[in-house]
Amino acid sequence: MNALMFYAQEDQRTQELWYDHLFTIDILCQCVPLSKDGRGLWGQLQQVQEKETQLLIILWSVNALVLFKQQKQWNTLNQIITKRDQQFGTSGIVSALARPCAYEGTMIEKTMLLSETPISSARGQIDLICLNLARQTKSYLQGWEKALKRASMTPEERALEDKYGPEGNGEQQKGDTITFEGYIGNTFSQLTGVIVYVKEEKCLKEKYVYIVQIEEEAEYRTVWPQDIIKGTDA
Repeated sequence: MNALMFYAQEDQRTQELWYDHLFTIDILCQCVPLSKDGRGLWGQLQQVQEKETQLLIILWSVNALVLFKQQKQWNTLNQIITKRDQQFGTSGIVSALARPCAYEGTMIEKTMLLSETPISSARGQIDLICLNLARQTKSYLQGWEKALKRASMTPEERALEDKYGPEGNGEQQKGDTITFEGYIGNTFSQLTGVIVYVKEEKCLKEKYVYIVQIEEEAEYRTVWPQDIIKGTDA
């Protein structure tokens, strides 16, 4: 997934280290240096607000950003955070301190602050800290992607996820009709049903099971992959 990173030019060296580590874990950043008047920040935030509503935002030089808190850039950032919190339950914004900063009481606290220890205070370990920041960013990104996916679900899909847990990936997909072996009372039979959900099941070799609806039954059945009769049309 792509991300948008804001940083102050005086922090470019550490920004490049963080960028490189993000790149190695498959996060590609568009990097925007912060000018003293904040024009670059406002223009990019306007684009995010209007078009790229799901883009992960990385705020690197928080101390520089705090200087804009009385200007339109800060208001735009606040609008993005508020809208995303309402729509997705999280801001989709991570931040980190390049240098010490009095960020308390600002909207930076509404973002995921990766570390309260400024990079400038970690002499000799900057590269390692940037690697850890990249890993934390990847972890947050995974949660952000799940929030985006959940927001796109129907109420019925969310109810299934709440009941059965995370969705998985199987050879058969939701909506497919399958024939499988199972019991009706005490009789072992071939049954046919429609997959309503593919559940992640990490303890199994296949890593998934199917939640299946049979026309004659009110309750869904859990069907293991090995119980499916091969050659059934999807």
